[in-house]
Amino acid sequence: FVFKLSEGLDEKPTVEYHGPDGPVGDRYQSYLTHREILEHCLKVLHAQGEKSQIIMLVGTHKDCLEKKLDSIELQECLKPFKEKVVLFPNNQSIALLNCLSNRDEDKKTVQDIKEQLLKVIKVKSQETQDVEFKETPMAWFGLELALKKASQSENSKCKGILTYEQCKQEADKFYFFRANSAQFEAALQHLVGNNIFLHYKVLPDVVFCDPQVLLTMVTDIVQYHYKLKHSQCAAQGKWEINFRDNACISVPILSHIASQYSDKDGVFPPESFVNLLLHLKIISAIQTGDSNDAYLMPALLSNVGDPAAMVVVEIKEKECLVPLCITFDGGCAPSGLFCALVATLLQ
Repeated sequence: FVFKLSEGLDEKPTVEYHGPDGPVGDRYQSYLTHREILEHCLKVLHAQGEKSQIIMLVGTHKDCLEKKLDSIELQECLKPFKEKVVLFPNNQSIALLNCLSNRDEDKKTVQDIKEQLLKVIKVKSQETQDVEFKETPMAWFGLELALKKASQSENSKCKGILTYEQCKQEADKFYFFRANSAQFEAALQHLVGNNIFLHYKVLPDVVFCDPQVLLTMVTDIVQYHYKLKHSQCAAQGKWEINFRDNACISVPILSHIASQYSDKDGVFPPESFVNLLLHLKIISAIQTGDSNDAYLMPALLSNVGDPAAMVVVEIKEKECLVPLCITFDGGCAPSGLFCALVATLLQ
């Protein structure tokens, strides 16, 4: 977790979306305070139930810190998770950092963070592989660089994306992999397992050598919705109005966004993007009355805030449809669970 030390735990941060051309829409105040965001994220990790989850806290803008961080309040937030929190020298639970400083003190803090990260990687590797921690073969690093370079070449129609066969062809250029095909599979699993690359069973022939490509596609959907909601850009036509007000996105909109990063008949056609979003439970197919080609994106549903402001839909008795109400103990739902749950129920 990285957050500004110059803002108090009980302050609500300002949220601002940025695109390639600068800020998008107007800035707005977060619904949650820094304390609530931190507690929410900690509970999300705790809810996953993995013993190996390790939490590291880094506070930036140390130079803007007018008063000492209230360590007592911070310790209270961390108390339920103390066994998972990385401790820095002098038993500090948070690394205080000025990213722009060249002072020896700040350089040492950066070095401490790097050393702690290496320790975390070593522990995680031992737990997930159930073997003694060994150095990664140099050829695996070479393959990573080669695939990234190939995916960004001028001949690549989809920047950051390769087919499985293209990956194998690049690997064959290394004698290390050509002499032992099993090494290619092991190297690819290593890269995917560490989230350096993304590879999904639903799209076995597609390898994301730059995960940012997929994240950017989803971000473009959110940005487009944000523009319709918060800027002067007026919604045109029923599809845009439905998208703005009800988070229902049409195939033309999805195809338009996907087409910026994909080719129609090649590596990653727009249809593959839709299938992947369905697989990841980011969207769910719905019926809109006049067409089946529409999807709900639960993450874009409006935050009601005040329960009293909720609109109750009248259900006719003969329809036998009972509203579903789900509550979560602890004051928050694990991140992403609400969206995945709604998408799963609709499917």
